[in-house]
Amino acid sequence: MDIWPKDSAEYAAWVQAIGSISAVVATLVVMFWQFANQRKTKEREQKELIKRYIESAISLGGGVDQKAQKLNQWASTLSLNPGDLTYMRAEVETISAALKQLPIWQIDNFDAIETIVCLQTHSVVLLETLKTAETQWANKINWTPGVQSKLATLLPDIQSKLPKLIAISKNY
Repeated sequence: MDIWPKDSAEYAAWVQAIGSISAVVATLVVMFWQFANQRKTKEREQKELIKRYIESAISLGGGVDQKAQKLNQWASTLSLNPGDLTYMRAEVETISAALKQLPIWQIDNFDAIETIVCLQTHSVVLLETLKTAETQWANKINWTPGVQSKLATLLPDIQSKLPKLIAISKNY
């Protein structure tokens, strides 16, 4: 049994067969390359999205920290004007709402999720602290000891969470 071509018609058939097989193989290679490229693109886009969420949490957490420090300063020096607490409460409500809107279920890093949830909780605690201080200040009750006590535990924890999120964001 001789499989090699004997004349030009058989050579043409062999060339056509090899060309057809090569075309199928080339099509498969291109298809797999495109699939792999699409997957890498989706993964890169997902990582960029997660990084933006984490950076948003860092920014919002910085806002919570800034407001907590300002409230602590007011409690220490008693230098505030009527309406300062109300205005700050509105700012913290906005920050807290924005933190709650972050889609943490899309984040693939447990430490990031845990830290963001802590910042969400801290923003709520700060908001409640502000509401209490505002009510006590309006009723001429000394509001500073309760605020300072709450902020003594809140501030260090907030300030420890932000560097953790910054470090996590560098992995994206």
